[in-house]
Amino acid sequence: MTIQPLQSRTERYLISALQTVPAGLEPVDLDILASEIFPNIGIELLDKIPSVPGQRESEQTEFLVASMTFEKFELLSEQYKDRLIVEEDTTLDIFQSESTELPIEQYFDLNLIPLDGQELSVQLVVKGGNPAQPIKNAKVYLIGSIWFANGTTDKEGKITLTLYGETVDTLRSLYIKPANSYWSYWIAKPDVKQGEENLISLQSLSDQFPQFPQQEMYGWGQQAMNLDPAKIPYKGTGVKIGIIDSGLYTEHKDLGDGKDGSDFTKDANETSWRKDIVGHGSHVAGIIAGLHESTGIKGFAPDSDIYVYKVFPGGRFSDLIKGLNKCIENQVDVVNLSLGSKKRSEILAQKITDATNKGVACIAAAGNSATKIQYPAAFDEVLAVAAIGQFGTFPENSYHKRQVGEYKSNNGKYFTARFTCFAEEGQTMDVCAPGVAIISSIPDKPDAYAAWDGTSMACPQVVGLAALIIEAHKDIRDMPRNRQRVEALFTAIRDSAVDIGLPSQYQGKGLPDTQKALNISSIPSNKWQKIEELLTEALQLLSLR
Repeated sequence: MTIQPLQSRTERYLISALQTVPAGLEPVDLDILASEIFPNIGIELLDKIPSVPGQRESEQTEFLVASMTFEKFELLSEQYKDRLIVEEDTTLDIFQSESTELPIEQYFDLNLIPLDGQELSVQLVVKGGNPAQPIKNAKVYLIGSIWFANGTTDKEGKITLTLYGETVDTLRSLYIKPANSYWSYWIAKPDVKQGEENLISLQSLSDQFPQFPQQEMYGWGQQAMNLDPAKIPYKGTGVKIGIIDSGLYTEHKDLGDGKDGSDFTKDANETSWRKDIVGHGSHVAGIIAGLHESTGIKGFAPDSDIYVYKVFPGGRFSDLIKGLNKCIENQVDVVNLSLGSKKRSEILAQKITDATNKGVACIAAAGNSATKIQYPAAFDEVLAVAAIGQFGTFPENSYHKRQVGEYKSNNGKYFTARFTCFAEEGQTMDVCAPGVAIISSIPDKPDAYAAWDGTSMACPQVVGLAALIIEAHKDIRDMPRNRQRVEALFTAIRDSAVDIGLPSQYQGKGLPDTQKALNISSIPSNKWQKIEELLTEALQLLSLR
């Protein structure tokens, strides 16, 4: 048998031609590069991302996606360093906090991995509601002092978790995340009993919001942003919103069919954008455009046209670029980007510039790593959104309680989310928005809802507001589709923001106020009632004279 020497694995790379090259050098023709150069040096062409149809030749940008080893990447980069951009086709992160809320390395020393020894088995039964019902498919994490165990409850709400090197006295915490309808659960130093079933009772979402989802509600985030349906006649009519995410569960009664869509994942077909196995895109869509129909949730802009571009699971920069191309092609007004990466991409920066120049306003989640703003939110041409929470909007024993960050607002009502990214030197945070315990639609069944955390949940609140601004402000809506239109929209959002007393690197200009943005009187409804009472009294006094 021939023994092959170990080699570097291949990775995906993005390649773009520089339009401006040093004197004496010719720009690279990507077609020739792909058809003649790549085969000779062992690089595999995976995809070609064409220019958006209808663009002027000077504005056309094409990209190649290729597979090669790191050595070939270095060779290509060196040989064409003044004529090509060659960079890794980085995977994208979803900015929902579950992706980062249990970083196991923060809990214990990974050098202490238990191989055998004392075994601890814990039996749990998870129920909720009145009368109590078993909760199936709930994710359960039991964290000890040196190790952890996790799993999913069965149809009877039961699960057995086994840890090694632990005792009931060394357990640090228990975390339960239900699939839908219930609040999450977190307890430190759980007093579990070995050899018997331990019952955990979860609170229903309706415990916090009576009659939900049978009775339609606005979330606390919309209320915090002063979205009063009695005063606001706008619903996003005629506004095109792009959502580049994990698809849209169109069978959900709060989501509608979507205006159009494309799927850029590996298992794509013509209708697969209407499926959402991740759930993230459907949750985002509900916040933006949840239908106003008497049950469930109400979105900011229920009459807007939603364009769905599916990049998850497995999304990369190349997929995001394809989604942005579609937004340009369909003349989308604003696009929600609840995703990103710590890595900067010059090729993605080119596409963001291209989209901005064509009047596509890119609004992005700042990120959930509790570090500096991530990309694409960190680009100057993108409106970056941080996440805040509000006390009293979730049960004290839910995981949302752990999302309370270091800083509180002046009135003690709001707090910075523990996970949210913030502006470091040279960066700008634009605004903050509600991103803790946000209830929206998920693709488990047509009437399924869940409370999630993340800058992913904050971003669509601002996108929904942007849709209302475009509808309400004719001067912005009728502008030519160019950079100035985008800047005018972003200025309107920033100018509406209210300083709530958080550090500027966390809140930017502050929390956007919908009525201020739409030039609607912001007198609270209870004050309107008081004014009406005073007017009535005055009229009565006049009638007695």
